[in-house]
Amino acid sequence: MAVGRDFYGVFSADNDPDPANFPNHVAYLRFADFTTHQLFADAAHTIPVPTSIDPFFFHVTEPPAYQYAAKFVCGKTDEDEAEHGKGLLADSLYFTTLNLHNPGETSATAKLKFALAAPLGQSGAISPFTDVSLSADQVTEIDCTQVRKLLNIANDRLLDGFSVLETDFHLDLVSVYSAGHHGKLETFGIERVPERKQ
Repeated sequence: MAVGRDFYGVFSADNDPDPANFPNHVAYLRFADFTTHQLFADAAHTIPVPTSIDPFFFHVTEPPAYQYAAKFVCGKTDEDEAEHGKGLLADSLYFTTLNLHNPGETSATAKLKFALAAPLGQSGAISPFTDVSLSADQVTEIDCTQVRKLLNIANDRLLDGFSVLETDFHLDLVSVYSAGHHGKLETFGIERVPERKQ
């Protein structure tokens, strides 16, 4: 059964708890030991349940058609670290602004999240999605204030990562980068972000 972007269904299969049979994972109403491939009726795994054919419920959500991924750099570097070559970037105050335009003749919707980079291969924070809505030919601006708000980071430390926008509409996304000292502009750049199909 399909409802909007969501597809729901039920199928019958062997209830053997073998991960090879369920590459997208599975959750049982019984207690499962995926190492020994055995189901149990109790949490202590003392009452085994014999193999049988059981019904399985599944739910799949179709992703939006297009995705845009734009780099962001926000905040001030540590001056001492930058001078000694230990920082991520040269000593400066960095800004990123994303300009999002709906070139269509009808309203467009999208969802936006921010993924924060972390050093040494660690996983950085990822914000929840927030909804974006644009009327025909409307433009909106996304800046460092929104990045910090959605990532729930109040201080002005340097943030480095990606803005990820997902939508079913063809949009124009342009990144504007600037940096400087004491309120004076020292570098400025613009980059058009290409869309990619999901």
